[in-house]
Amino acid sequence: MAKNDLILLDSILKNIGGLGNASTDEQGRQFERFVLDQVLKGFDLSADEIDAGWVDGRHDGGIDGFYVFVNGHLVVDIGDFAWPKSGANLEVYVLTCRHRDTFKQEPLDALLASLQELLDLGRGERELAGSYSRSVLNARGRLDAAFRMLSLSRPRITFKVVYASRGDVGMLGESIAARGRQIEKLIAANFSAARAEFVLLGATELVEMYRQGKTFSLTLSFTEHLAASQDGYVVLADLNAYKEFVTDEQGHLRRYLFDSNVRDFLGRNRVNSDILNTLENLQAPNFWWLNNGVTILASSANVVGKKLQMQDIQIVNGLQTTQSIFLHFLEMDREPVPDIERRRFVLIKVIVTADEHVRDQVIRATNNQSAVDASALHATDKIQHDIEQVLNENGWFYERRTNYFKNAGKPVASIITPAFLASAVACMVFKNPTKSAIRRRFVSSPQVYAATFTEQHPIGLWPVLVVCMRLAEAALTREAELSQTIAPGHIANWRGLVAFLVVARHFQTFYYSVHDLARMNATSLTEAAFDEMNAFVQARKGGKARANYETVLTVIQAAAEVFAIEGDWPNARRLFAESPRHPAKIVAISIKPELLDAIDAALPSQPWPRHIHAQIARELSLTAAFTRKAIQELIRLGRREKQWGGKLLPRIPVPPP
Repeated sequence: MAKNDLILLDSILKNIGGLGNASTDEQGRQFERFVLDQVLKGFDLSADEIDAGWVDGRHDGGIDGFYVFVNGHLVVDIGDFAWPKSGANLEVYVLTCRHRDTFKQEPLDALLASLQELLDLGRGERELAGSYSRSVLNARGRLDAAFRMLSLSRPRITFKVVYASRGDVGMLGESIAARGRQIEKLIAANFSAARAEFVLLGATELVEMYRQGKTFSLTLSFTEHLAASQDGYVVLADLNAYKEFVTDEQGHLRRYLFDSNVRDFLGRNRVNSDILNTLENLQAPNFWWLNNGVTILASSANVVGKKLQMQDIQIVNGLQTTQSIFLHFLEMDREPVPDIERRRFVLIKVIVTADEHVRDQVIRATNNQSAVDASALHATDKIQHDIEQVLNENGWFYERRTNYFKNAGKPVASIITPAFLASAVACMVFKNPTKSAIRRRFVSSPQVYAATFTEQHPIGLWPVLVVCMRLAEAALTREAELSQTIAPGHIANWRGLVAFLVVARHFQTFYYSVHDLARMNATSLTEAAFDEMNAFVQARKGGKARANYETVLTVIQAAAEVFAIEGDWPNARRLFAESPRHPAKIVAISIKPELLDAIDAALPSQPWPRHIHAQIARELSLTAAFTRKAIQELIRLGRREKQWGGKLLPRIPVPPP
């Protein structure tokens, strides 16, 4: 290790983490997060996705990060993952990090003992001798599910076990190297076809990884080209040249170039099987005759000799083709590349424009030529543009396209994702804080998406939601720093409940409306208010790790009494059926007590005539649908009787106890 690398690394950690006089435990957490970011940089994960596999905490078994990837996509929700039917590439990353300036054997001893159990997928959770946190067990469950789902397709399996510290890799003892070999043998014993790699990262290696940024300015070697003035080019590039263009220095696919491509790689479905068969069949017609090719957006492009230099690259169509070409060369696994691969070509269309509106039109057009779930095209929706603008005016960067601002180097704390906003809507608009964690499924159901990101919400709502959620996160972070025992997922699980209760306390009712929320001056909410509410939640959640319905109900009922919050929370919240097979629908609505009283006063004596709700709606300037539901609520509360066809229904007598 160069003498100054440790100093350089500590300086980087201080600058990006704002460590200053942070405690030893907090420095360790910041170091862990830094290592996770660097090791997984090639997968272009969002901050929320990094958190999903960050399992450090009590009973972590010596594991700080546990990630499962299928075809380069992180597996988070097993039930919502698009499993490929064949041709899969399964990658598993297990990381342990120590904020020390040396490498010790102790962390590897703990890791080896844990992996001996966790990688034996024949054992159920109850058969494990060690005590493991729910985060670790969930990560193991994702590996188990991926292995079983893909086993029949003979996936390519790779394990990478990483041990990182601030030490010098060149000064290692034999005992650490021996432990590394044991870990590799253990993986081979459990997964016979897997490739296992044990990696040590010290200060020098981490500094080098940090310096390797994402490159959006690249050069493509081509064989022939057609220029269309300054508006674009059509080029033929040989397969190997294109593979080199989309591959980074570590041999990984530059996945960040596909942020604007709405489709994930679909594995070996019929189309991709045809692509791979064409690639594998050296007697087939030239590849570009049988393939539609690739579309690239760039802000500028220039031809110099037989090279096309492009700036601000986004591959907006052709992910299936690109991934298939990448896997083709990966499976060949040999050098040098056969000459025939330099005589087979891929067709590439390069569109040159810096106009965001035009770029959005190109993205939608190029990705809408075959059946695609409409939810995949949301980045170009008007509401997403509107949210981006209003948040930007309030100092936030809204990533309607994944990692756009992260790649631009904007502060992580100022970046807001659609999934984060969906969580905020669920907690404070739908008043359902059981959905506190990031809602990754909100795009799986068009109905849920439409209800979440609707233009009927006042535009001023979005900054309010962001401020409240960020203040709740800050309160939880301060608590985590004091307790020093909080797992990373703790903040995502409880921030929504804290934010919701602060808002409800502000209005003194659970029946506030979305317009009330949008008009609220969020800057008037103090850190002290969120700290107080967080302390209240932590004291009454009974040690529960998840914000399930029973726990949330207990906490909210206590808060209603202590903070004098009026209303009935179960009636105020809005519930959504999130499964794509079952359309989302509201099963309860939020009605202010005074409005309910006004409707009750306007109703005549029963039995009232049919369609009375329409008459009351006209008198009170309400919608007929809302008034009908309000009358149903009055009946549910026992303030009015049930009737049908203009006649009262008889009450069912309650049997004596």
